[in-house]
Amino acid sequence: MTHTARIAFVALVVCASVAHAQSTARVGEAGPPLRVELSVGMNREQEYARRAGTVNSAAVAVRWTPSSIGGIRATVNGIRRHAKYLQGYGYGIDYDSVETEHRVLALTIDTDVSFRVWRDLTISPSVGAGFTPYAHGRSSTIRVRATPDLTPSEYGNYSRSDVGVIWTLGLAVRYRHFVIEKQAIGLLGAGLAVQYGREYYPWTIGYRF
Repeated sequence: MTHTARIAFVALVVCASVAHAQSTARVGEAGPPLRVELSVGMNREQEYARRAGTVNSAAVAVRWTPSSIGGIRATVNGIRRHAKYLQGYGYGIDYDSVETEHRVLALTIDTDVSFRVWRDLTISPSVGAGFTPYAHGRSSTIRVRATPDLTPSEYGNYSRSDVGVIWTLGLAVRYRHFVIEKQAIGLLGAGLAVQYGREYYPWTIGYRF
């Protein structure tokens, strides 16, 4: 083997070793320190007095990870809860057909701690709080009655908006670009708009850039 061939062979071995080291060294890294997360979610929940409701949510978040241990996330979150049920009264021959809807817009800041499970797979509990600039509650009641002298059917109708604050708890599983999270979101204040069922527990699935 000539001297030039030896030099070329050594250079090739060094380059291959560096490339291999780089490919394995990145395993388990959290990625860029600033990322955007888009997520949607839903859950089937039991409302006040065990009335079933469907919760839908959508969120846009910016998450900053100054270290591999944890991160800080700013989120714009929209939540909608819808429920429709029958409520009986009297001797069981009269009942109300009730439809309720909550719409909440929340701006939150939360912090989380990441625990690496395997390579790029992490689990992160989080806690946060924020402001609710818009909370709207609507209820529509139709009374189906056999007794003619009962309260008029419009007695339970309302549509109101209010503001409040919000708290959040979450447990997220992240793998590369994908995020699955279970959240608990509680509304404080805004009692004029949302009178009951003031906590939401959506499952969300998201993609991060």
